[in-house]
Amino acid sequence: HQPAKVSLASNTAEAMVAWNAFIDGDQWRTVLLRLVKWGQRDVAIRTFRNLLMQKDVAMSEEVLQAAITANQNDWQAAMRLYEEMIGIGLGSSETHAAMMHICQKADQWSTCLDLFHEMRMLRMVPNLQAFNVAITSCIRLGKLTEALQLFHSIEKSGLSPDVGTFTSATCACEKAGLWKESLAFLDEMEKRSIFTSEIPYNATISAIRKGGSLSTALNVFDRMSRHGVRPDVVTYNTLLSACERTANVTQAIRIFRNMSASDEDDNDNANGGVVADTIS
Repeated sequence: HQPAKVSLASNTAEAMVAWNAFIDGDQWRTVLLRLVKWGQRDVAIRTFRNLLMQKDVAMSEEVLQAAITANQNDWQAAMRLYEEMIGIGLGSSETHAAMMHICQKADQWSTCLDLFHEMRMLRMVPNLQAFNVAITSCIRLGKLTEALQLFHSIEKSGLSPDVGTFTSATCACEKAGLWKESLAFLDEMEKRSIFTSEIPYNATISAIRKGGSLSTALNVFDRMSRHGVRPDVVTYNTLLSACERTANVTQAIRIFRNMSASDEDDNDNANGGVVADTIS
């Protein structure tokens, strides 16, 4: 009965627009997302474009984001729809952030940054998600000075960097092979007492593995333990890979033993210091 249900939903959505049915934004959002779920993306987009022509239909932020999300796997189609919205005066900082997220998934870093600058030109206040994507974009484009400027402007906008901010920054540095920059972001994170995730530490260790020293990587591992951040399998695998690159069999054995001990005692987070202290 699924094909019949999809067909009925498609026809109903278009009929609702044709009859100028009075439903609120949340209901339209549900209609659009349901069409996308059932594989009727084209119908969802066509329905939304028809809605744009209906002046009596209230276009909530949720509806705008749902329409863009319908094209989340096609950033160019999403961009065309986004430009239509902006052209008729719709959209907000949340809409921009949603569009930036889609471009980020497609590795369209220049477009992400252009969207962020456009927000500021339109005198919109970027939300934290937009800042996080913009920082990542700058790092991936090699604009490190601008990335740091954006990072420090977050609080000037009345926001506070969160673990997502530092995750975005350190992961982007890791992919770009910028271990010193990743370490700098990690230092800033610790100054702010943000210790809720192992991901920024793993990213920094991985970045160091590519260009730094084993002792530096192990020092970061030691910091994880001091701050109560539990290493995971990615942490240990990355450290073992660093040992392999430096042909340091002794440290590899010690890390493996620490990993085994950690598995035996879930509450033991002091192993990092043991490993780091063995470096001479």
